[in-house]
This record gives sequence, structure tokens and C-alpha cells, in this order.
Amino acid sequence: MPTHITPTIGRIVWYYPSGYDTIEQGDDLQPLAAMVCYVWPDGTVNLAVHDWHGYPWTRSRVRLVQEGESLPGDAGYATWMPYQVNQAAKAAAQPVPADTSIAVTPECVILDPQPAAAALALNFDDAQPASEPQPEPAAAPAPKPTPPAEPPVVDTKPLPTATTTKRKR
Repeated sequence: MPTHITPTIGRIVWYYPSGYDTIEQGDDLQPLAAMVCYVWPDGTVNLAVHDWHGYPWTRSRVRLVQEGESLPGDAGYATWMPYQVNQAAKAAAQPVPADTSIAVTPECVILDPQPAAAALALNFDDAQPASEPQPEPAAAPAPKPTPPAEPPVVDTKPLPTATTTKRKR
């Protein structure tokens, strides 16, 4: 079964321009590097594409062809790199042990054979269990008083006024 990879902003893909695209490809044998900038609800993506010179281009609503899908006829399209497809297939093929609990916190996802409740009891600031008493932080030394600053020197001379002068011709 083909692996479906969900596109997310910031992911790198390969872009294949159409025959009438104005972007410079260099040769038809190599795709162009592109980064996903936006994912539309229908699965198409906006891309920041770099041509073979490294110059940036943009393409909107590009179809991201997943593994096993047919290529579009005359439109430019994007694909995942083979490495990304292989990594997704490996991740999908690895079974998650039945006794593994998954704890999701704002800081991380923990896969642990211990119960999820124990994993959630961690204090991520110190990486110590929250049930242990935390030592009080040492009091910071009081700052040394600073001597009063001398008042700034103020120039009390009046500012020159603008005058109108006639230019000699």
C-alpha cells in the first residue's frame, strides 16, 4: 500500500515544471528544489521554488503527487524526495508495541513502556519527577547601589531662526 505523507509548511519537495512554465530548469533530468509555504484544504500546496541557478520563484496551488498516484498531464507538480518516502514507509511498517503508552505534552511526545500517567508527572524544566520536592533557588545577592547620575548639560542658547535670503543671480 502506498504511503501517504501529509504536507506541512517548511517541508522540502521536488518540483517538476510544466513544458510552458517560465522557470528555468537547466535540464529535464533533475527536479527543482522547493519548500512548502502553504497547504490548501484540497491538498495542493504553494511553493517557494529555486531554479537551477538558485534564484527563487513561487508557484501556487501545485498538486503534490503522492506515491502510487498518476502524474498530471500538462501541469507542473511536486513530489516527495525518495528519502522522505522511504522514511515514511519504514515508520508505517514498524509496529508500536501494545504495552507502550503514549503521552502527549506541550513539550514533547513520550513513547514509554511505563504508564502514561508516570510520564506526564515529569517536570520538563528540571527533568526531575514532579513528586520530589524541588530545592529552593538560592537568593540572588542584592545589587550594589549605583551612584546618582550627574544631571545632563543643557545648552540654553536660543536656536537660530530661519531667515529668508535672496539668491544672487
